[in-house]
Amino acid sequence: MVIETPFIVLTFPKDSQGKPVEPPVVYAESFTGDTYLEKREDVQRVRRAFRAVSQAALDVGPSRIRLREIARSFENER
Repeated sequence: MVIETPFIVLTFPKDSQGKPVEPPVVYAESFTGDTYLEKREDVQRVRRAFRAVSQAALDVGPSRIRLREIARSFENER
């Protein structure tokens, strides 16, 4: 399963013994409907992908600079 839409990893509270009441679930919404990924491997794969994207992302300042550079390049093409 490939998720190409925004998603949320739903985590649930722990019981009095420190165990999760329910295992985590990935929820994704798309034009064709909702998707729930409940298999542990799927949830782990989504979390790894999110970490990889987060680590590759620029901070706010450098992101603004890069977006301005891209916008200028489009204006120069006109």
